[in-house]
Amino acid sequence: IQNNIIELIISDNGPGMTADTVKYILKKKSDGYGVRNVHKRIQLYFGKDYGLSYSSLEKKGTVVTIRLPYTHNERY
Repeated sequence: IQNNIIELIISDNGPGMTADTVKYILKKKSDGYGVRNVHKRIQLYFGKDYGLSYSSLEKKGTVVTIRLPYTHNERY
């Protein structure tokens, strides 16, 4: 948590993705409910500053960052 933003960073050392795939992964439509759907739902609920982002290098791996606002709730 930094500046009231939660950043969850997930990385792997798999085959990675091409730059074109990274560029369009959150924009292109697909037949299933996947990362694009999760990204859009986060943005609809919290705004355009939040959601998923990807960076990847072929043969090196992929990093996914999920950004959410941090709000402290006294009830929990």
